Amino acid sequence: STTTLYCRGVMDTLRISERSNKVTENIDTASPEDMLDMLKRSDDQMFEGWEDYPCVLSDCCVKTLARVADSAADMLQDNIKNGSKNAFIFSGCGTSGRIAWLCTRTFNQWLTNRGIPPCFYYLIAGGDTTLIRSEEMPEDNPVQGVKDLQEINRDNKYVMVECI
Repeated sequence: STTTLYCRGVMDTLRISERSNKVTENIDTASPEDMLDMLKRSDDQMFEGWEDYPCVLSDCCVKTLARVADSAADMLQDNIKNGSKNAFIFSGCGTSGRIAWLCTRTFNQWLTNRGIPPCFYYLIAGGDTTLIRSEEMPEDNPVQGVKDLQEINRDNKYVMVECI
């Protein structure tokens, strides 16, 4: 039907985290025990794969993560040894953005305590006010996200962005 085709087209354009999951489609009518089981099975999909996506422990994912880790280590060493201005940006929406803030604050404090200029930044959808007050709409504003990223990037040599 037209509705099914439209819904399928919309689902194809949604990020994985925004899509519905067959495992939890009846969670609103499930018992508390069944809800926990559904959530566990949904979490397990990260390690088993989901639809056509590989699990996070697949060879391709592990190799990619290793390359990213090596690049990050090289960039940080370049900052420490040569005074380069490489930037590391952690970003997220809601709780993920708050974790990004916490990580950057902790890492920068560690660097500062050793006489090394801070190089970690965070972006949280909706700006700093969403650190203490939840807002749903900012996470759907990619234009603001680009502006926020450009603001951080203007004085830095290379930038590595990590979405949490």
